[in-house]
Amino acid sequence: RRLYILFGLLAILLLLPLNVEAKRPPKQGVYTQLKFDKTSHDFGTILRERRKYNCVFKVENVGSEPLVILKVLTSCSCLKAHYSRRPIMPGEESYIRVTIEAEKMQEGVFHRVIELYSNAGKTLFTVQGTSVRKR
Repeated sequence: RRLYILFGLLAILLLLPLNVEAKRPPKQGVYTQLKFDKTSHDFGTILRERRKYNCVFKVENVGSEPLVILKVLTSCSCLKAHYSRRPIMPGEESYIRVTIEAEKMQEGVFHRVIELYSNAGKTLFTVQGTSVRKR
């Protein structure tokens, strides 16, 4: 019985440092800051037969470290996002071009979201408008 108690105490002592380690605050990483000329775009009325419409979002690195765009996700298969894969150095700017493939959209009002993930965090962009058929 004493042997079980001894092993139990030994196990608790061995696991104790793991709990202390887990409670330490995470190390702060090196991040940068980004600035946009806009985070939404209104296409107004678009014709489905015209096929494609574009808008551009300007991204500027206003931080002190290189800005890396990790990925850009769109909320619909009718949206495509194009961006440079190379890091944006401090003081430089780049562009995210969003293309709407109007023939893939349903008629009516639309509101779509684009998510940008970078080493500065997550940013949301929106595009909106109304899709109509040519009459």
